[in-house]
Formats: sequence, C-alpha cells, structure tokens
Amino acid sequence: ALLRSLPFLATSHPLGTDGYYYVVQAASWQHGLHVPDSSWMLRLLGTVALFVDPVLATELTAVGLATAVVPAAWWLGERIGPRASWWLAGWAAASPTLTHLAADFPKNLAVAAPWLLFCGLLLERRWLAAVLVGLLVATAHKLGAVLVLAGLLGFGLASLSPRVFAGLGLIGLVLGGLAALPGTLSPGEGWRLT
Repeated sequence: ALLRSLPFLATSHPLGTDGYYYVVQAASWQHGLHVPDSSWMLRLLGTVALFVDPVLATELTAVGLATAVVPAAWWLGERIGPRASWWLAGWAAASPTLTHLAADFPKNLAVAAPWLLFCGLLLERRWLAAVLVGLLVATAHKLGAVLVLAGLLGFGLASLSPRVFAGLGLIGLVLGGLAALPGTLSPGEGWRLT
C-alpha cells in the first residue's frame, strides 16, 4: 500500500484516463452521482470523500482496492496448495497490472479482491457465501459478472460432476443474461441504443 500510494499521492491532480470521472463522482455522491452508475465502488469512493478532498479520496480508495487484493490472493492460495498463498500474494503485491488499474480504472479494480474470495468460496463449497460475494463481484463492474460466470464454469468443469456442472451452468446463464440486459445488474444505467 505504501509503495503504491507514494506516486499516487505525489500529485494533486486526478490520475489516469478516467481520473476526472471518479473525482466528479466522488464530489457529487452526496447529492446524487453526476453520471448514474450503480457500482458499489462509487459509494465507497463517495464515503471516503466525506472525509477528504475528492482527488485524495480517489487516490486513497484506489490504493485501498489494490491493497485488498493481497490478503484475498493469500486466502485463495491457502485453499489451492501449500505454496500457492505465497505466489499469489507476491503477485498481487508486486503486480504492475493492479497498480495500472488503481491509477486508471478503480471500478474495474473493485472486482479483483472479491473475485479471488469468490473463487476460494467455490473451492470450499460454501455456497451461500459464494453467492453473496459473487453478487459483490457482479455489481462492482459488468466485467465482474463475466468473471463470476468464468469462475462458475471453471469450478463446474473441475468438479467433473454433471449435476454440479449443470447447476452452475444454469446459474451462469441466468447471470450472463442479466448482465446482458441494461439496467439489471446496473439499475442506474437504463436502456440505451448505443
């Protein structure tokens, strides 16, 4: 977190391609988002902006989201194998991709840590917790719905149980269908023809 925050906090300007979008969303959150968006990440960002400047709130939230991936990767690694936790946590801590997502696309980054937890919960067969965390993944960004579907299909294939695979496939199809319809997983988005 410290290493990622140093370059972020070195500037008073918004970071990345969508930096001003996040700052405007953080500044307007209390009175209604400037651009309608149902992602929980923007509510988190708005909450942080209650205490600090919107630019700083965006930087701190992005660093926090990137940092949260490290313990999530460790936790998933413990479910995979004895050394996997070190490898996955090390990847998350040193990943330039996570740093890039933190600077440019924090909403996409909000998918990462919950998705790793979702995969670990599938491995443990903790279905209710997996559904709840899967919803968190799917509502962070539309990409999250695709990753939940990929996790479900991967788990179904790995289990080689036709019953489990069929059930997860059905859940995945429903989730994929919902993600394709505007305004379902992102209610604030509405219907658009573009």
